[in-house]
Amino acid sequence: MVTDEKFIENVKEVMHRVENGWFSQHIEVWTNNIGLLELKTIVN
Repeated sequence: MVTDEKFIENVKEVMHRVENGWFSQHIEVWTNNIGLLELKTIVN
């Protein structure tokens, strides 16, 4: 699903930034996948 793919790409970008010390990053992409929304809540 395209939305899930965009979501996962956004997560990868955020995690890369956090890894480099930018801790104020948030996942911005929306998805209908409940599991991915739970991940978004945990990460944000």
